[in-house]
Amino acid sequence: MVVPRFIVRRGWKLPAAICLLVFIVLMGVFVNNVHWYLSSSTPKLGTDFGYFLPALLNGYFWFLHNGPWAVPWFTPAICAGLPFVPNPQNLYYSVPQVLTLLADPRSSVFLTVVLFAAAGFWGFFALCRIRFHLSLATSLFAAACFLFNSFYINRMLAGHLTFHSFMLVPAIALCLLSPLPAGDRFRMWKAVAGAVLAALMLAYLLLSGGAVIYGPSLLGVVGIWVLAELHGGRRTAFWPCFAAAVTFSLCLAAFKLVPAMAFLSHFPRDLYPVPGFRDFRTSFLVVLHSLFSAGMYYPHVHMVVRDLITVEVELHEFQYSVTPVPVFVFLAAVMVLAVRHGAGDTRRIRLSAFTLLRLAILVGVCLLPVIMNIHSPGLDALFKKLPYLESTFLFLRWIAADIPVVILISAMVLDRVDSAALRSGLAAAGIAGVVAVNLQGYVVPNRVLLYDPRPVTRSYFSVRKSGDVPPVTRVKQPFDQIGRALNDRFVDGTSPVPCYQPIFGYRLETFPRREVRLGPVVNPRTGQVAMFNPACYVFGKSNQCRPGDHFRMDQRNDVLAFTHYRKFPFAIPWWQRLADYLSLASFALAFTVLLLVLRRAASNAKHSTG
Repeated sequence: MVVPRFIVRRGWKLPAAICLLVFIVLMGVFVNNVHWYLSSSTPKLGTDFGYFLPALLNGYFWFLHNGPWAVPWFTPAICAGLPFVPNPQNLYYSVPQVLTLLADPRSSVFLTVVLFAAAGFWGFFALCRIRFHLSLATSLFAAACFLFNSFYINRMLAGHLTFHSFMLVPAIALCLLSPLPAGDRFRMWKAVAGAVLAALMLAYLLLSGGAVIYGPSLLGVVGIWVLAELHGGRRTAFWPCFAAAVTFSLCLAAFKLVPAMAFLSHFPRDLYPVPGFRDFRTSFLVVLHSLFSAGMYYPHVHMVVRDLITVEVELHEFQYSVTPVPVFVFLAAVMVLAVRHGAGDTRRIRLSAFTLLRLAILVGVCLLPVIMNIHSPGLDALFKKLPYLESTFLFLRWIAADIPVVILISAMVLDRVDSAALRSGLAAAGIAGVVAVNLQGYVVPNRVLLYDPRPVTRSYFSVRKSGDVPPVTRVKQPFDQIGRALNDRFVDGTSPVPCYQPIFGYRLETFPRREVRLGPVVNPRTGQVAMFNPACYVFGKSNQCRPGDHFRMDQRNDVLAFTHYRKFPFAIPWWQRLADYLSLASFALAFTVLLLVLRRAASNAKHSTG
């Protein structure tokens, strides 16, 4: 059997079969824990699946009528017609949407959660082996901790499907931290290929609706770079590659980001004050407990906004735990090192000026989520002026940046233990501890499990069997038994108003309610159209309309096409065409570069073997 070099590079040369066995056992525990919540064995799903499952079905309807190359700019399915791809949280260009071609939306979500969990495990494992040169046992321990981080698990169970791309962070860091040996003539191509691959993954994060975790993911990558610098080893071109990857990812996703900014410009999400904790100590303790709690953590303190009004925050907003196991492993390794130091181990950490600077940057990365979650009128005003942060309501999600950092710190200290047997024993105990904590299962409160996915599932299989997509025929105000708006009523031909669309605020504060017309799509008596012209939300000036305007009476053919999930004519401004061409050219360039690198690598391999 051919064993990849990064599996047995050095240290504990565990056979690849045992390495795969550890992965299978860990994934077995993971799948067992999430299966009940995401499979058909439970009647209800997390509340936010009421937003994303209908969106996946909507995308499936569009694909059936228009094929893979047409961009679904708009949807008739909710709120009498809205932008679709220009919605920052839209995930039409994502793995779960692709999987709906093979399975129903609920099953595609389950497969996505499992696939990206596996990607996170192997990405972290490869990062530890290739860049940090950690032993096999230590790398497996670190990968196990990342696999079971409660941020990913709880967000998936709550229905925050766009957060699945967070598990790509280790792979992104690995691509940007590839070592560049001085005598390697191929080093420039390696750096370029790494930056392109990282850019593609970052672009996927944006295209799959994960813009809200784009910043925390980049911060986590910077934290990993600092640890790599402190750990030593061969030099990398991290900052040029990092800057190139971020810039290139924005170019790749420009066709979505540009209309999204145009959409948001009409409905800025600055109507909510930013909640935070009363002081640094409280914020620090909450972040600490969130990262290392053994179960579901909920602080016994309140977040406050202006005038110290308390705010209730959902339970899943505090789940970022890697379990207490990395702390115990860290302390055990420190004790072993201390004993060995007393026995004559003279190794020292050189605290040069550069080392102190790197330590300061590391502390800054770790404490930034703490500072961002402190209630301060001055900080709130500053954040609301920053382009990326101005639409953010809650900064707790930035704690996710610390997840890979704290895992790597524990793994790096563990790997300094000289005895391979002792190091492997501590790593095995750590893996067992992580498994033991997660064997307890996950507890999702019943008030979160409120969404019934059966209408979406029934509609999917009905359409898949018949090929007939139900058109939207009316605008109506449907609610469930507890008064929540339903986004899945389009399966019965209804475009619900109100719908759940956070762009307009959590209570639809900025939605153009006064313009709503209930009833048939086209009134048979008056000829009035009940559907909004969704192009007015994004390209209003080019189409000589404003957000909330309806289709005109002379656009009945366009209305019929729109309500049947087909393309209809609308004016596209020059800046959107420029963004489209920029994305197209960027994708062409990315794949051209990767093909050239593969060709060069194959040529080098041929010469070296010849």
